[in-house]
Amino acid sequence: LAVADGRLADVRVGGDFAPPPVLAAISAGLTGAPADAPESAFAARVRAAVPFGTELVGATPHTIAAAVR
Repeated sequence: LAVADGRLADVRVGGDFAPPPVLAAISAGLTGAPADAPESAFAARVRAAVPFGTELVGATPHTIAAAVR
């Protein structure tokens, strides 16, 4: 994770809570977000990136957002 020009860059979400394509989608969804955005905005981006019906095992959009903060 890096910040470039006030935005999240080089985001790489990893773990065993979702399949690799979903982790890549979450990473892409967070990339470009304003670095000073509230946690709720990061969580909304995560929620939007996760395909409908996908279960995040042991994680939620809010816990992922908290890790980004």
